[in-house]
Amino acid sequence: MEQMVRSGKARAIGVSNFTIAQLDRLLSFAEIKPVCNQVEAHPWLPQTELLDYCKRKEIVLVAYSPLGTQPGGWHTRDAILLDDDDVVEVAKKNRVEPAQVLIAWALQRGTIPIPKSSTPSRIASNINGKHL
Repeated sequence: MEQMVRSGKARAIGVSNFTIAQLDRLLSFAEIKPVCNQVEAHPWLPQTELLDYCKRKEIVLVAYSPLGTQPGGWHTRDAILLDDDDVVEVAKKNRVEPAQVLIAWALQRGTIPIPKSSTPSRIASNINGKHL
């Protein structure tokens, strides 16, 4: 990956699902530090220690699944984060959608959320999460 940056074929290096231990190991020999680490992060999986570590090392934490994962995935939760009582309460109080609350939560922590959406109306709603 470093050769790709040196040759101009890539502008930066990013990693995905790296733990603190894996980042420590990488940083011990890497000549070019990764600019980001993409991990699942949301209120039910806040990744607080990893986020703090990344901030100290000036590595951006990119939060995938910022709206939570859906039931039936790898996790054992039956609930949906978008239906969480606290999330719904904050959304109602601010007259926004629960997804906007979760996106704002991610942004306010200093992460870059990347919610998945395929409909134009949901995409527009997600973008408005930055204003909360």
